[in-house]
Amino acid sequence: MKPYPCARFERLSLFALLSVALFFVACKKDPADPDGGGGNQEPPAYTPIPQAHPLSTRLVVHPVHISQAADPYNVMYSGQYIPYVSDYGSFGMPAAASVDQYRTLIKVSNPTRSAGYDAVKVFTTLEGLKNYVTVKVDPLVSAGSGYYNSATTLPLPGNGQLVLPAKAFSTPRNAGTYSINTSYSSPFLAEYALKLPCYPMADVEKKRWYLNAYGLYNIIPKANNIDDYTVFFNADAAIILRAPIPAGVQQRPDSIPVWNLNELSAWQQNGYARRNGDFYEKRITKKGYWYFAVPTDGVYVTLRLRSSADNGVANIRYVVKSEGAEIAEGRTNSAGDALVFVPVNRQLTFDCIGDRYDMRVKDYPLGSFTAAGEKTIALTDRPDFLTLNGTVLDCNGAPLASGYIGLRNPMVFNDEFMFPVVKGKFSSLLSYNSNNALITATIYDAAFNLVNTQFVPVSFPLHARREYIYHPQLYTCANPAQLYCNYRDGSTLRELKSDLNGAGSTLTVASLGNIGYRLTLKDENGKGFSMEYWSAEGIAGYIYPQSLEVDGVSRAIDYTNISAGVYFSRDDKQVGGIREGVFFIDYRDASNVLHSVNGSFRVRIS
Repeated sequence: MKPYPCARFERLSLFALLSVALFFVACKKDPADPDGGGGNQEPPAYTPIPQAHPLSTRLVVHPVHISQAADPYNVMYSGQYIPYVSDYGSFGMPAAASVDQYRTLIKVSNPTRSAGYDAVKVFTTLEGLKNYVTVKVDPLVSAGSGYYNSATTLPLPGNGQLVLPAKAFSTPRNAGTYSINTSYSSPFLAEYALKLPCYPMADVEKKRWYLNAYGLYNIIPKANNIDDYTVFFNADAAIILRAPIPAGVQQRPDSIPVWNLNELSAWQQNGYARRNGDFYEKRITKKGYWYFAVPTDGVYVTLRLRSSADNGVANIRYVVKSEGAEIAEGRTNSAGDALVFVPVNRQLTFDCIGDRYDMRVKDYPLGSFTAAGEKTIALTDRPDFLTLNGTVLDCNGAPLASGYIGLRNPMVFNDEFMFPVVKGKFSSLLSYNSNNALITATIYDAAFNLVNTQFVPVSFPLHARREYIYHPQLYTCANPAQLYCNYRDGSTLRELKSDLNGAGSTLTVASLGNIGYRLTLKDENGKGFSMEYWSAEGIAGYIYPQSLEVDGVSRAIDYTNISAGVYFSRDDKQVGGIREGVFFIDYRDASNVLHSVNGSFRVRIS
């Protein structure tokens, strides 16, 4: 590649690259362009425009600052409404649809309000049962008003200005006043990337570029003497939008490109803005978005959020940043993955934002990228993570060949999380931080027909120090003939099995009268646990500290800094019936080594 004709270019940090004469930013002005800019320089390296890549997935749309009951909105994809699910506070597709991995478009509108309460969102998706997106409708604010026959300058949010000559607009009735409604954002302001109608990329000359932004204005004029937004820009009027240069930007080229949204909701260049002191000035000719941004080389990177058990962390909102500027945002899909388009040679960081539960990560280093690739974000040893590595069996104990499982807790989770079942096994991770909960588990066959629903109990110790992993055993029928206990002692998993007649392991719970119950979970050789517990309401139980036996040896529980307990999802409350639940125990062995044990069980009441 030839060097640029007007300057010597070096690798620069954050907005220093905005000074570079990229293929739109000229050192030499083009007389044919009234705003300046243009030029004959050769562009830098590029990413080819990717072909459409169809995926089959369900879209789930999380609205921000929308009260659906009081002020209903509509969300549409490909001309079809996405229904609102009140249990989750989100819009969700009931069945999978075809979307484009690199460019999926949804539209949000409020049928009861006038213009300024609509939004579009163009975002990326990845292979997964569900893909999630956050939408924020950012209502316009008033910048002031003016008389049609008088010139005025209106202050704009962000310290910008709109310079309006006399007769700037025309309307069906050219009398009275007009007002200007607007919004503003820049990469250094919170939620900049969230508010973008299309993620910051542009396709020019068969190349895809990342758009490094200075700022974004949405300008909507309104006629005050009529009840709509029918205002036309006069072609001869020199209406000047003055966009501030963000504080801290040292390199300021003489001109930068300006972009509008086209009819496909994609960024399309509309001339250049010239620098005038601390502003870039652009003559604007129509209402809508005016995006001040410099294109640079960008690449696609797949981010994979993983727990200690190597499970994907689903439906987590994230923001990618560079030196304080927002670069990209989104939500991980049902597999815990996200696709972002980022500029090359920039040091990037990653933030998790706990918008529905307290799941936060700040400034996780991603490094820089010079080519498309992947990056695993390891979120290890988190006590707010719950993993279910479960089994799905039929009534005869045979594994479900293929299907799906949906997991939800309306008190915490903002969705029914979907996971595939393959040869009777499923693995899931849920970000969660409550002591006890009953998770609703819905089993589907391979065609997504509902097969069975049951409750899965989960419990967290008071002194949780790590990610907790349970191994529940679920069934396609209500009353299977199997008993089980799957428990983990540290990293070791043990599986105990029996039938209702007691053939196999000893899996029982027996009443001790007024003092409680004895729970026995032992294999044929007597290896395992027994403990006594007391439960006032039959849901959660307190384990007596001196009652614990491990492999036939008494072990004490010290409640001063460790925890133990049982929690139930089913209790038939009669001899011969079934009790299902979970337990967790922290105890010390003869060598004073701390053991952390937790398990799921289905036992018979004896």
